[in-house]
Formats: sequence, structure tokens, C-alpha cells
Amino acid sequence: MESLFERILSVQDVEKELLWLVEENGGHAENAETDTTRKILIAQTLVVVCDMSQKNQVAIINVGANTRHYKGFGKIKSPIFYDGTFEFIPVPTGKLVKGEEHIEKIKDWPRYKELKSFYGKESLAKFLPSRRWLDLRMHNDPQFDIPTYGDYLGNPRASKLRNLKKGDYLFFLAHLWRWMSDGIYDERGDFFLISFFEISDWIELDNPNEKELTHYRKNPHVLAWYKLRSDSKASQKMDFRNHRIFKGTRNSKRFQKAVPFNREIADKVLRDVQGRKLKWHGRTALSTIGSYTRTVKFVKGPNDDESDALKRIQILWEYVKRYA
Repeated sequence: MESLFERILSVQDVEKELLWLVEENGGHAENAETDTTRKILIAQTLVVVCDMSQKNQVAIINVGANTRHYKGFGKIKSPIFYDGTFEFIPVPTGKLVKGEEHIEKIKDWPRYKELKSFYGKESLAKFLPSRRWLDLRMHNDPQFDIPTYGDYLGNPRASKLRNLKKGDYLFFLAHLWRWMSDGIYDERGDFFLISFFEISDWIELDNPNEKELTHYRKNPHVLAWYKLRSDSKASQKMDFRNHRIFKGTRNSKRFQKAVPFNREIADKVLRDVQGRKLKWHGRTALSTIGSYTRTVKFVKGPNDDESDALKRIQILWEYVKRYA
């Protein structure tokens, strides 16, 4: 059995279609113009039905700024607004992998002052706690325009991503804070699902084909490889053979509005490493979900009952469909 996930092609999808077409035409927008015009006209009226199979694995990955990202001058936070729209603030550089002394060599990683709103061209500087953040470089991953996500699989936190295959899904979970007014957030924040990628392919950086890297060129892992590949000491320290960058299909989606990931849905979807229901022990949902998702969390774990896991995957898709 399969679950259907319906979505209307919005302005976001039209812009993404244009980026895909430019990529497919060797980076030249003029070559894609005719095809783009045709597809945009279709997109304005067409409802696309994405066929999401229950049988495919779903990995939930905790991404973006959180309370650990302090740097000594204010905690950075990703804001969510009263209408459910949100902005994603990436983590700062410095703890991508071993070898932090090489990070400053990667001048192509963008600075926080370059962050723009997902919904327009507005700067996101006002959501940072201090102007001292503006010149710091960020690890802007996942990338939502041409969907890619990279991780260091040498870290036990992400090592299970090796088990994913084409057609599986990455769901991105982020800690978002209610934006009250200029410079003021609520005190705690909550977890939300902000995006999913349907995996079409991936590359690893042990000895990549540079032509294959074209699609992934904006990903921070690839930017690091380009900068440090000729430095044998830095390359060894960065351990590039264990970096994997996933590519999403056109079905991949950055949500217009964040999807709450609270205790109710976590209880229905997630299990611990033994295949048992989550234990809350009187802790808050924020604390418990944060603890369980410190490592990549598969909805269908190795110790889970197969039929139960498939039901939980379907519950997740139906829940996302309702919100997103």
C-alpha cells in the first residue's frame, strides 16, 4: 500500500524548477528559457501528486542553530512567526569534523551577513543576537534551492546514513523560537519539521569526479573539499573519504510553514534503539526529542517490528500532509 502526498506548485516550486532547468542546460539560463516558460505555465494550474511509498526509509536529522551555538556573544536562534512561516539559521563553522584549525582557510563559506529571507531578499541580520555574528562564517546545510545535504559519516551521530538508498527520505528537524518582536524571542522554542528530501543520488569526497560535483558545488562540504584538496595534511585531517553529500529529487520540499514536532507525533512515529516507545521521565518534549535526535533517527529502525514501522511512516506522511 502507498500513501499519497499532494502539493500545489507554488512560486517556490516554480523558482526551483527554473534552477533545475538551468542546471540541466549546463548552467546557461538562456538554453532553458523555452522549456522553463512551458513548465511555469503548467505549474500555475497543475496540482502535483507525489507518490510517497511507505516502504522507503525515513531518516530524521536535527539541523540548524540551537542552544549550543553561543560563541560567547549571544545564542543564535531560528525564528518562527505567528502564521507558521519561519527562517532557517544555519550552525556556525568550527565543528564540521576534526581539524578545526583548517576552517578559516575555507573562504567560500558564506558569512551570516549574507543570509537572506526564504520569502524574499530581506537580510536576516535582525534575528542575530549581536552584530559580532555578521562576519562569522556559517555551515549552510541543508541547501534548499538545489536540494543537497552533506554529513560526516565518520561521526557516530551520522554513521547510519550509510544505510540509506535512492528513494529514501531525509526529514529535517529544527529548533525554532517564537519571534515576539524586534530582538525578542520566547524563552524556550520547540521542534519543527522544516523540509524533506527524496534521495536521488549522492557523492562521496574520497576521490570525486569533478564533473559530478557540479550539482553539489554550493554545499559546504564540497566547498571545503575544493579549498583543501591540494593540502594533503588538511585533507587527511578533514577525513574527506567519510563525507557524503545527498542530492534530492524535484519532489524535495522546504516547507512554507513549519510542521510542529511535539510529544504527540513523536510518540506515534519514533522508537528507541531497542524498538520501544520513547521514555519521557517527566522531562519536557523539547528536552526528550532533542535527546533522542542527537543522532540521526530512522523511523524504521533495525529492531523495529516491520509492520508497525510501516504504519508509523504512513502516520508521519499524513501528519506532514495536514500541516504542509
